[in-house]
Amino acid sequence: MQQLLRKRRLRFHQNVKGSNTSPEPFARGFTHGFTIDFRDAAARDAYLEHEAHQRAGAKLVAALEGGTDGLMVFDLEIA
Repeated sequence: MQQLLRKRRLRFHQNVKGSNTSPEPFARGFTHGFTIDFRDAAARDAYLEHEAHQRAGAKLVAALEGGTDGLMVFDLEIA
């Protein structure tokens, strides 16, 4: 996975992960999160199709309470 991240010039922010600390009641049951920044949509798409991502994603989903119901994914374009 790290090789894929370097090849696609992705920035995986290992320091931008952790548990929810918000005092607001809007987490909807989600307790942990992490971010991955992509150079562009093409880099994101290549990452999504890569077998290392598929394996890691399968492990993550298997570990989540409720499988994919315990997962939230969204993409933001930051200008």
